[in-house]
Amino acid sequence: NSLLGRLAQKRWSDKSIFRLEKELFIGFFSVRKLIESKAVSKDVTSKKYSLLHFPAWKQLSTSREEYLLYNPTPERRKHHLTIRCISNLFIHSFHIIPFGGNGMLCGFFVTSEFEKDKGIFLVTLFDIVTIFRLCAGQTGLVDKMK
Repeated sequence: NSLLGRLAQKRWSDKSIFRLEKELFIGFFSVRKLIESKAVSKDVTSKKYSLLHFPAWKQLSTSREEYLLYNPTPERRKHHLTIRCISNLFIHSFHIIPFGGNGMLCGFFVTSEFEKDKGIFLVTLFDIVTIFRLCAGQTGLVDKMK
């Protein structure tokens, strides 16, 4: 619920960005632990989310990763990732870049240490909230919060 509140947040300080990253890490770490402990059904863990993937592009003059975020080519395509794969992207993140406009948060560009040379994914805030609620609902945590 606190993540949905970020949709309306207009002012972003360093502290609020730090708290947001902390919420993401703890949330996805919890999701992965629930999956590993089999507290979440296979129907949930096998569910796949369609994420936009933007290929990496390395310039010869630099060793840092750059991504073709505005590339209209077929290389920018949807990938279907499981909840566990998305959790691992955040847990092992190399980049987490907030995405939005007019001060509004819509999602994150994220890539892991292992995927950074291949590209970066766009994960919407709605997908993240859905994943958290789905896993919490499977374990009865949503009912306990009411």
